[in-house]
Amino acid sequence: MVKERVLIGYQGEPGAYSEEAILTHYDPYAETVPYESFHSLLKAVEKDEVVYGLLPVENSLTDTIWEAYELLIESTVKPCREIIHRIRHYLMCSPEVDKITKVYSHPEALKQCNKFLSSQGYVTLPEIDTAASARKLKEGKLEKDAGVIASERAAKIYGLKILTRGIADNPENYTRFFLVGKKDAPFIGNDKTSLVFELPHVAGSLHRVTSVFAERKINMTKLQSRRIVGKPWEYRFILDCEGHREDDVLKSALEELEKITSNLKVLGSYPKAIL
Repeated sequence: MVKERVLIGYQGEPGAYSEEAILTHYDPYAETVPYESFHSLLKAVEKDEVVYGLLPVENSLTDTIWEAYELLIESTVKPCREIIHRIRHYLMCSPEVDKITKVYSHPEALKQCNKFLSSQGYVTLPEIDTAASARKLKEGKLEKDAGVIASERAAKIYGLKILTRGIADNPENYTRFFLVGKKDAPFIGNDKTSLVFELPHVAGSLHRVTSVFAERKINMTKLQSRRIVGKPWEYRFILDCEGHREDDVLKSALEELEKITSNLKVLGSYPKAIL
C-alpha cells in the first residue's frame, strides 16, 4: 500500500529554509505547498487546504518573530509540534559564471553573512527571500555577475553552482518552528506549552505570574514582552514552559493564571523538538 503524502504548507518558495525543515525533520516524502505570507499559510490550515503549516517563530540570532505570534493569537490553529532547524547559508551562482561581484538575498541572510561578504568586496542587494533570489537567478532576472545566498536545496532545485558553503558569521544559527494544525497534540510526556497574556499595571503582577510556575516547580523556557500596538505603555507577554496543558500540575497553574492575567490564551501544547 502506498502511503498517502501529507500536505504541509510553508511561507516562501520552493527551496526555502522552511521547506527544507519540513523535509528534514518531519517527513521527507511530504507534499510541500508554498504560500506568499504567514497569514495566507494559517488561513490555508484553517480551510483544510493543507493538513499542517510550518511557521517560524524564533531565530537564535535574530530573536522572536513577533508577526507569527500575533497571527497565532487571532487564529484557530494550534502548535502541535516544535521543530528546530539549523540554518546553513550557501553562496551560489549560475553554472557558467566564474566570478561574481554582487550578491542578492533576504536582508537577514545578508546581515548574517556580513563578514564574509565584506571580506570578498561583494555589493549586497536585498531580495524578498532567499529562495526567490535563487529562482530569479535561474530565470535570468538578475545580472550575469550576480550570486545569491540560499539553502543547499535551493541550489539543487534551480540548478545553481555552489561557490562557498557555510558563509554565516555565526554558524550557530537555528530557527525554531511550530508545526501548526487544527487539533491539539496529545500528551506524550516530553511536552511544552506556549501561551500569551497581558497584565494589569499593578506592582508585582509579573512576579505573581512567575511565582505560579515556581511554586509548582514548572520550568519556564521563554518569557518575553512586547508593546501592544494602540495601547501605549501596555505589554503582551509570551511564555513557554515545560509540560502539557492537560497535566494536572500545569492545568492548576493555568487556572491560577486566569485569575491574575487578562486576555490569556493558551496557544497549544506540543512535543519538544528533537535536536
